[in-house]
Amino acid sequence: MSSEWRTQPDAVAPLAHAETESSQSLRRRAEDRLSHPDRRERLDLTPDEAAQLLQELRVHQVELEIQNESLRDIQEALERSRARYFDLYELAPVGYVTLAEPGLIEEANLAAALLLETSRGLLIGQPLTRFVLPEDQDVFYRSRLCLFTTGERQTCELRLRRTGGASVWVQLQLALGMDSVAEARQARITLSDINARKQAEAVLREEDERKDQFLAMLGHELRNPLAPILHVAESLRLAPPRDPQHIRQASEILTRQVGHLTRLVDDLLDVARIGRG
Repeated sequence: MSSEWRTQPDAVAPLAHAETESSQSLRRRAEDRLSHPDRRERLDLTPDEAAQLLQELRVHQVELEIQNESLRDIQEALERSRARYFDLYELAPVGYVTLAEPGLIEEANLAAALLLETSRGLLIGQPLTRFVLPEDQDVFYRSRLCLFTTGERQTCELRLRRTGGASVWVQLQLALGMDSVAEARQARITLSDINARKQAEAVLREEDERKDQFLAMLGHELRNPLAPILHVAESLRLAPPRDPQHIRQASEILTRQVGHLTRLVDDLLDVARIGRG
């Protein structure tokens, strides 16, 4: 869809209006001529003059028929233009909002009204900042300032407050436009609902935080069995015991600690399997 967003149906209306004014003007001129004294006095016409007048009337009749056909074509074009406007703008799956340079909403489509849970009648004339959360006001201000300063398209993500009080994440794409009637600059904004994506990102961040906490705890747990294992290995190295009881105790310590390490490693492998789905 172009930056103009939609077909302007009103662009055809002046043509139809001009054609109507032309027909009315032609009728008035004809009536004025017929009411002229010279016309009233000359009621007797020669055969040649009568034939010429009849020819002029026929030509005028054909002109009127052509004008009527032209008006019908213009009317049909206007209806097609209105239908395209309704399909492209009103029934678009994303919200469209037109802002005047001071920031007031001049136009909004159905998707924008549904996104904000507000009727379009209540949106017109309101500042869009009224719906932006206080934490995201700076984001919107900078994007709008850059748009009107540089004329380049801007994209930002922020939260809008709905009428019910809930907030929704949206992506704003801002393009610079011109109001041809008022000859004033406008901000034409596309609003895309990205709430589901933001919620998924929040879930992923939470899972990453839990994984980091688990790995930190696991690292601490892995260090605990190493101390007794190292102690037993060092005692056996320095003073090889001859007492079978001492050897059995050392073996039990090593077996117990190795079993603990094995369980921790199994837990770590389970986490890796879950991460791979």
